[in-house]
Amino acid sequence: MRRWGILLALLTGTAAWPQEPASPKTEAPLRRASGDARPAGGGSPADGWGGAVILEAKDGLRLSGQFYRPASTHAATWILLHGLGANKEEWKTFALELKKKGHGFLALDLRGHGESTQKKSGDSVTYESFPKNGPGSPWHLMIKDVDLAVKHITAHEISTSSIVLAGASLGANIALNYAAENPRIERVILLSPGLRYAGGLETEQAMKTYKGRVAIAVADNDGYAYFSAQKLKKLNPKTTFWVKPGAGHGVGLFDGKWEQRLFDWLNPPQPRKK
Repeated sequence: MRRWGILLALLTGTAAWPQEPASPKTEAPLRRASGDARPAGGGSPADGWGGAVILEAKDGLRLSGQFYRPASTHAATWILLHGLGANKEEWKTFALELKKKGHGFLALDLRGHGESTQKKSGDSVTYESFPKNGPGSPWHLMIKDVDLAVKHITAHEISTSSIVLAGASLGANIALNYAAENPRIERVILLSPGLRYAGGLETEQAMKTYKGRVAIAVADNDGYAYFSAQKLKKLNPKTTFWVKPGAGHGVGLFDGKWEQRLFDWLNPPQPRKK
């Protein structure tokens, strides 16, 4: 129980939200998406859903990812960012669907998660020991790490304009902050974002700043995430907003059918000619 208490404190920070309609009850470790998700910091390597890649950050941390090239230069390539305490494996089922549709992807273990816990020096890092967010903090570096994924994709002659940045829970906050700092990212999908997650990763200013297309998805009984999503959608006129009845957080919103709306949003069906 103490472990979950630590996770919840990391997720929401210590500051209380004024007039919050519900206490924070969110995050991936408590609500795994499927049997494909494995505990952070361990588990067997991903098996056959992409090609294993290692991206080295400036501080020497080796970030683990799974990369798959799109079937054509016209297809989208997704950067997939997981939630707190999870790892890239939580995106595996969705990534396999991307492959079927000819899309590419790079699913990344966030620093301190999954297999992204070793530095070149041999030192180990874990998100559970990260200090609060701030310039140069590990939480802030998670945003900077996304740039490594973008550079890896574009190095394979894939246009930045074809990239879709998708994040779940904490990953949603990271995705939005990166996109706000990098307007070349034209499309962002946020699953269960929060106004403030982890060591202080906030989203309101990023939502106001970002000028690209945004899609937000949230479950209506997901307390803090639902409250946050409702507020965020009002800050960007280009927001597409989906509310799923019942439970679900992050990739836990996926049920094998619901996620089709993400593809429809990406490529809206063309009206039939009369």
